[in-house]
Amino acid sequence: MLRRSGGYQLDLDPDAVDLRRFHRLAASACESGQSQDQRATLLRESLSLWRGEPLVGLRGAWPVRVREAWRRRRVDVAVRLACIEMYSGDPAAVAQQLRDLLDEHPAAESVAEALMHALYLAGDGAEALRCYAQVRHRLVEELGTEPGRKLRELHQRILRGWPMAGAADVATATKVHR
Repeated sequence: MLRRSGGYQLDLDPDAVDLRRFHRLAASACESGQSQDQRATLLRESLSLWRGEPLVGLRGAWPVRVREAWRRRRVDVAVRLACIEMYSGDPAAVAQQLRDLLDEHPAAESVAEALMHALYLAGDGAEALRCYAQVRHRLVEELGTEPGRKLRELHQRILRGWPMAGAADVATATKVHR
């Protein structure tokens, strides 16, 4: 414990705080020179630190704003990991994880995009198109907006039966925000 002007500061190793470790691991996964396996390991480890709802019981504008920012960061990391895993493993299994994430965050277009990729790679283009229709309906009905450009373009590529981007392209397209 350190005394600072106007109060005290707890002096801890940054890795002693799960949130700081989560951010450090996620940022490390974005560094150049990492293999896809190394990136996936770092992202998996960062997500394993996420336990429950952050700032539970705190009310007011600041906790709500911070909580939402942390949630978005977690979603970004989960999507990044899914994009790596869908090309190196079982895209159908990744699709199920993404469905669960989309249930938690129904307006998250990055999740819908990754889910559509995974479904298409798993050979289920019809389900990928159904996913788009559901997300589009939700966005229009609940938010009064159409899906973003990237989601619309993916929808069109699937309709045309175009080959999907490589793993590096998808992983780069869904960068984790620092």
